[in-house]
Amino acid sequence: MKMIYVAMAAMVFAAGACAEGYWEYGSWRVTTVEHDTQEDLLRFCIASTGGDGEPSVFVEFMDHDAGPPDAYPSVVFTETAPRGFQTQMQDSMTGYVIFDSYERADAAPFTYVDEDGFAMARVRFDDSQWMLQRMQANGRMDLVVAGRPVMAAQLNGFTAAYLKAADECGFTGVGVVE
Repeated sequence: MKMIYVAMAAMVFAAGACAEGYWEYGSWRVTTVEHDTQEDLLRFCIASTGGDGEPSVFVEFMDHDAGPPDAYPSVVFTETAPRGFQTQMQDSMTGYVIFDSYERADAAPFTYVDEDGFAMARVRFDDSQWMLQRMQANGRMDLVVAGRPVMAAQLNGFTAAYLKAADECGFTGVGVVE
């Protein structure tokens, strides 16, 4: 169920619809989006970098979800290509994220690709806290899929963006920012 919300928020965020709040911190931005399901009013709080035709990475909180310290949000990478063209990330590809500290995490155990040129990969849920801690401690990370670089992300402003997104959805930086 969470992946449905993640995919929905990514699409809403990419379309720029319903933005309730917007803040910038270095290379990162925070956007809050509210979605009325007729049963609940859900609030998504998204810290992201990239986009504008380039791959992006985001961390998303949802106010109705479990959050830190019980569960940490996944780090999700998205890539778009013009309609009819393939993305660099494809189903079943494996990859990794490497930081400027040379620490690395496996990525892309779940990849979603559609024919309209949208691909999504995420770091394993079990690695979320570790990944967020590395993002907080480093200046850059690179996503490499099938041996090819897909994205380089600057991490300046990540900590402030993460804390703002967490706060907007009612969480703290516990376990990531000490």
